[in-house]
Amino acid sequence: MMPAGKLLLAQPQVVNAYGQLPLSFEANQGQTDQRVKFLSHGSGYSLFLTGDEAVLALKKPRASTARDRHRKPAVPSAEPPAVVRMKLVGANAAAKVTGLAELPGKSNYFIGNDPGLLHLSGRK
Repeated sequence: MMPAGKLLLAQPQVVNAYGQLPLSFEANQGQTDQRVKFLSHGSGYSLFLTGDEAVLALKKPRASTARDRHRKPAVPSAEPPAVVRMKLVGANAAAKVTGLAELPGKSNYFIGNDPGLLHLSGRK
């Protein structure tokens, strides 16, 4: 186990490295609104791309206490996210949007009330 002092020194490096990770997008194949062409999810955010707009939904972090740090994550808050919409003025909303390079991996979704039905996105 790492001593507490070294752990505190390593934390900013980990946070900085995490912030440098590239975004990965997946094609919308029914997992969200049909206007969305590609979407990305991360810790505390979702990003949706349409033909003429980017929509960033930021989940509000919940307040934590020292006691909370030792617990498993709670169920996400039902509080609505803060939303930032960036519209590309004069853009063609019907423009064809395509991905360039497929990434490894798959995203899986449970849709509806039947956990027996699994929807696989196009991301492999």
